[in-house]
Amino acid sequence: MTDSRIVIVGCGRIAGGFNEQDEGRVLTHVAAYRKLGAAIVGCCDLDRKKAQAFAGRWSVPRYDTDIDALLKSTQPDVVSICTPPAGRVPVMERVFDAPSVRAVLIEKPVAARYEETQSIARLAQGWARPVLVNYGRAFDPFYRRVRSDWAKGAFGPWRQVVARYYGSARTNASHLIERILDMAGPPVCAQKLSGPDDAPVFEISFGTTGATAVFLPSPGCEYAPLELDLLFERGRIRIVDSERRMERFISRPDENFRDVFNLVPAESFPAGGPSHENVFYAVQEVLRVAKGEPVAADVFRRGVLVDWVLDQINAS
Repeated sequence: MTDSRIVIVGCGRIAGGFNEQDEGRVLTHVAAYRKLGAAIVGCCDLDRKKAQAFAGRWSVPRYDTDIDALLKSTQPDVVSICTPPAGRVPVMERVFDAPSVRAVLIEKPVAARYEETQSIARLAQGWARPVLVNYGRAFDPFYRRVRSDWAKGAFGPWRQVVARYYGSARTNASHLIERILDMAGPPVCAQKLSGPDDAPVFEISFGTTGATAVFLPSPGCEYAPLELDLLFERGRIRIVDSERRMERFISRPDENFRDVFNLVPAESFPAGGPSHENVFYAVQEVLRVAKGEPVAADVFRRGVLVDWVLDQINAS
């Protein structure tokens, strides 16, 4: 990893701000690259003072407001796109035109509008090199273990999901949408059921199994609920308390009633619970694929699907 050259575009909180005062935990792109020993050779922001401050704080040798000039002068292998999602199409055009770039990591969501997401998807298809989206739970060892065990038939087909999120659907529910799409595949329908446009109650339906996922916002809470309740044919997994606790259950015959099954507690996964430093695993993955190793999961395709789901909800 140590010979990889990195440029970070957009110098806000997810780029480095969340680690501004403390690098004890990896919460940002810059902290992850530093921990993995990659060389951050440049940073870019439309606000020159912000780019300059970022470069000074993280000892980045070059900064600029002109992305073309920065890419030409630094010749990076990997680019992290940490800009706000609106207006990313021209940014991606410039990054994909840079000959040295071998892989790109985009902060979620892919774009602010589905039309822009589609444009970026077409650009990425023509570029034909790895493009990853930082839906960090896709790279988290815990969630990968859940996905792997489910794929091996440990729980049987999944039947229903109830998800709880805070803030806006685009910012936070999108993480949970991506996790469900990873197991369920493309949805056939997504619709708003009630509530405000930015934080609605909504439902996603999947035709292959007839399963549904219902998303509930949590307004008025001083804490940040982000939870999944996954019901499978033969078991249940609950990820609760802002992803700080996991409960696992398996079905067993009822001791009193024939042909009746009940859920009983089961051992937790060896991987423990979800990581709150999952940006580390996303950065680790983009560095790995930039070296020519195969992409472990098609997170970009799911990122495009997430934006489609959000577009459907907004239109309903």
